[in-house]
Amino acid sequence: MKKFKIFSALDHLDTYELNRFEKFVNSPYFNGNQGLINICELYISKRKKESKDQITKDELWESAFKGKVFSDSRLRKALSDLLKLYEDFLCQELLEKKPIQRATMLMEALEEKNIEELYNTSIKRAKTESDENRTKN
Repeated sequence: MKKFKIFSALDHLDTYELNRFEKFVNSPYFNGNQGLINICELYISKRKKESKDQITKDELWESAFKGKVFSDSRLRKALSDLLKLYEDFLCQELLEKKPIQRATMLMEALEEKNIEELYNTSIKRAKTESDENRTKN
């Protein structure tokens, strides 16, 4: 049985990370494709049963495109889309762990949108984050 790239990547997540990834995939802000949610749920249920290496293309297709005629290219596209969501998730997780970079990006966004009333607050927050980071190290 062929190992799918997305599932190999998901194998590297611990249980807590996998739970957060599931929430990420279920978020309508990040994903509006129910088929991807279904594929993710299938993987998680198989992983819990320790049978994740037994996921077939037919099972994936049925979970994502129930009742439609099988298309290998469409299934590969769905798996590719789920992999892209995984990459976005990893970036989001890293951003959460790097408050200084997050504050910097916020200042850039506020400057780009020309929202001056929030810019000074974001500068203070960035300074606070920087000071806290300095005392930790």
